[in-house]
Amino acid sequence: MTQDIGTEGPVTKVNIGRLTNSIFVFTLLLLFTKIRIPAYGDYIAEVSPHVFGLMQLPDILSFLTAYMIIGMIWILAFHVFHMVARIDRTYLYLHLAILMLLTMIPIGCHYTGVFPNKSLFPVIFHCIMLLLGLLLFFEWFHISRTPAVMRPGVCGWQIDCITLKMIFLPVTAFAGIILAVIDLPYTQYIYYITMVAFALTSLFSWRNLKASGGSCRIDGGNVKETVSGNHRPDSICNGIVPHDMFEIMINGVFAFVMTLIIRNNIPLPKLSGSDDLTLLLEYLGDGVLADLVTFVFLFIIFAIFYILFFEMLRYIRTLDRYFVYTSFVFILALIFIPLTSLLYEITDVQIPYGVLFHTNILISGLIMFFLWKHASGGGRLIYPATGAARVKSISLRLLIFPITAVVAMLMDSEFLFGISFHEPLLYLIPCIVFYLLSRKE
Repeated sequence: MTQDIGTEGPVTKVNIGRLTNSIFVFTLLLLFTKIRIPAYGDYIAEVSPHVFGLMQLPDILSFLTAYMIIGMIWILAFHVFHMVARIDRTYLYLHLAILMLLTMIPIGCHYTGVFPNKSLFPVIFHCIMLLLGLLLFFEWFHISRTPAVMRPGVCGWQIDCITLKMIFLPVTAFAGIILAVIDLPYTQYIYYITMVAFALTSLFSWRNLKASGGSCRIDGGNVKETVSGNHRPDSICNGIVPHDMFEIMINGVFAFVMTLIIRNNIPLPKLSGSDDLTLLLEYLGDGVLADLVTFVFLFIIFAIFYILFFEMLRYIRTLDRYFVYTSFVFILALIFIPLTSLLYEITDVQIPYGVLFHTNILISGLIMFFLWKHASGGGRLIYPATGAARVKSISLRLLIFPITAVVAMLMDSEFLFGISFHEPLLYLIPCIVFYLLSRKE
């Protein structure tokens, strides 16, 4: 027993993964709270959509940029984490330093967006990114040079690919510092180039590997480099990131959005010293009961999304890079549902707020559908025992919300019969259909 405890290192790998996921999710929460949301008593119907959109656009662009950066770091950090067999103290210290700098990204990105013409804040932001990139590089350098820490069976092409990716972030940050010092605005957007470089590196490394006849497969603990026309290296080598850590991250995101809707949709009155019922009745009569109904329906929608997503994951044995990358797009669409639903709730303007909310639901549903089609296509990522009936059943239920969203968009756009429905009443239909289809199984 003592020997087993010693082989785990000072902290277990599972606990480090949970801590890392928690900090990533809470960092996303900090980012999203910077987007301007109308307070209780504000009526955006009195403000033109153009004006309100201009108010929110800088916040949304800042959020998207930081979200993209954090997403890249999550994939890179957990790609490295996937190569680790045990946690030693050097890895532990470097990883905690990475998490500390990660929490500074929302602050640095916010100040960079608020003061675009001041070189000091962009320089500070790029310095944070430079330190992050260097720490990630040193963490990977330590792992790749320490056989006792690295997981057995990691191939040479994997080490070379990750090492190359580790160089992109510090190089981009150093270039950003130079550009910020010479007072060029909006230098934070250069990290989109890093994102493209990551994607191209992954694509060309796989193509070169396949062209040279190499791949990675572990048979009985021995590494064999072979080639298979029906498999990619990601699926053969247990995926790009650990399956359980990916599930923990998705759980955290769902917990975040499912609690954010109560904050957004149920307005709270200010503190009052009065103990009579006038304030309470005024509060309840000011549309709060309708807001509560909206909250319940939104929670049900999120719950069905949650059930469907994790039902997919039950039958997926490994996660390739396309599934992980697309899942981050799904997370982004999911995070915006509380905001678009709030805008639709506090205004009677169907265009653009109603259409925007239904488009948000449509995109979220379609992404899940394409994720399942990608995973189940050819049976490459799913378990071999998964039957065709199960694949069809999940696909059918995944289409319920996209179809409903399209109908709702037509109604809110007054293209269909010139009528409009309040979204809770309309989205009651797919909830019932989902329940009935699930019962048939």
